[in-house]
Amino acid sequence: MKFQWVACALIVLFISISGCTINIGQPAPAGNGAVVTSQVPTPLQTAAPLEPSIIPPTTPIPTVIGTTNTTSTSQNSSVQGDQSSASASASSSSDSTATTDSGNQNASISSPNPANDSATSEGENSSIQSDDQSPVIAYITTNDINRHFLDVTFGSATTHIEKWNINLIPISLNGKFLEDDEKTLGTFINSFNLLSPTSQISVNIKENLPARFNFNFIPLEGMKQLDLKSAKTVYRDSDTGELYYVTMLVHDGKDMNAYINADLTGDKRAHYTNRALLSLLGFLGSTSEYPDSIFYINGQNNTILTPIDKEVVKIMYGQTIKYYMTVDDVKRVLVMK
Repeated sequence: MKFQWVACALIVLFISISGCTINIGQPAPAGNGAVVTSQVPTPLQTAAPLEPSIIPPTTPIPTVIGTTNTTSTSQNSSVQGDQSSASASASSSSDSTATTDSGNQNASISSPNPANDSATSEGENSSIQSDDQSPVIAYITTNDINRHFLDVTFGSATTHIEKWNINLIPISLNGKFLEDDEKTLGTFINSFNLLSPTSQISVNIKENLPARFNFNFIPLEGMKQLDLKSAKTVYRDSDTGELYYVTMLVHDGKDMNAYINADLTGDKRAHYTNRALLSLLGFLGSTSEYPDSIFYINGQNNTILTPIDKEVVKIMYGQTIKYYMTVDDVKRVLVMK
């Protein structure tokens, strides 16, 4: 027993002399200043689920950046405005106003926020087809088309159909022609070729070379020197006598010349250039019934074929109408009274 007490006293004396301490459950020093902690295992606990309202969003919230207007003619949309005006645009979108343009039946949308109008990706204004505006549809009957066909194919001195029966018609520009003249004819030729299942006009327009159709652009003074007695068609101003275009057969009878007044400008020049081409194709008449038609007798700015014009081109260069048919022949074929 004495021995045990002596042993305990020696241990206590040793500890007090060495200066060591034992801390149960406390961090023990480790090298390099690191602290090693002893974690006492605790019973597993199930974490309470987060409330949905405090779950942070993982995807961006869409932000309104302005108004989007769609242009009906180009099928493109332009975006106006910036993110700084998003809330203002959203809150005042019900105040947007639409103004109707009666000329083209489109409605242009104006933004209530001037800041939005300052940033447009394509132009300052764009337009969309208005919901309450419908295109005007003109209903034409078969009888309307047939009568229009007779009017524009038989001129005052024409008693029979004159059309070409060749697969490809070469074309050439000569004289004082412009780059716009070539564009005018090129556009019109493309339209004609889509309508004609028989004869086609070459899209490769020659310059200053002979062809089946030769377009000669000469000044008015030169037009006055032409021998009109041998002309196939003469188109002039009924009041002033100014010549617009003249067509003639070439001496061999296979090719044709169209002489066009090179002093004409703009749509008037384009109109009579296309009218000369139609004359060479056998459309020698005119109409007083359809003011928008390229064949309108008083028209000088109509440069494209209207829907009813396209129908008569289809008839003329289809399989039914033949060269040198008379009016009666045409009426019989078209079942007209």
